[in-house]
Amino acid sequence: MTYNQTYEEDRLLVDKRLERIFDGFSDVPRILLDAMNYSLLCGGKRLRPVLMIETAKMFGQKYEDVLDLACAVEMIHTYSLIHDDLPGMDDDDMRRGRQSNHIVFGEGMAILAGDGLLNAAYEIMLKAITEKNFSPKYTRAVQCIAQAAGITGMIAGQCSDLESSMDAMDADSLLRVYRNKTGNLITASIMAGAIIAQTDQSA
Repeated sequence: MTYNQTYEEDRLLVDKRLERIFDGFSDVPRILLDAMNYSLLCGGKRLRPVLMIETAKMFGQKYEDVLDLACAVEMIHTYSLIHDDLPGMDDDDMRRGRQSNHIVFGEGMAILAGDGLLNAAYEIMLKAITEKNFSPKYTRAVQCIAQAAGITGMIAGQCSDLESSMDAMDADSLLRVYRNKTGNLITASIMAGAIIAQTDQSA
């Protein structure tokens, strides 16, 4: 199988799972679900989940064992894009070839859609930990993802981006923004796949 075939196969697995990801959630307001799915299901490269799946497979793990965590990472990434486009952040009207979430649903609902995706991602990851009998490696994988998405990772990168205009940044500052805002979650996707693929269940 070629690289492109493998990538497309994984991407379709992720897309199909994401379409059903909220089936287990009850009493979600319709408008909130619509706003969340508007950004989550509008396409995208699915780079982070594909990297997690392929890393796990490379070490002999089944894709099913990481699929929900991979989808959770995509949800975290999508939340960050919704918030990144807001007027108080980068103030972008377009995302992936169509109007940004806040243009369609309003700023308040876009904030809630991002919050909803982030919190649902953690619910899904914690559910995966419980279903694996609180396996330490799943706990470590989720911790790795949380740190990459948190105040020392992606949020720190967004903070640096917000504080400085691109024109005022020197090369080191710019690289720090890229590493934290984008690179950390990509790295965590690979790391989480490798952690879950450990053969020692107690590791």
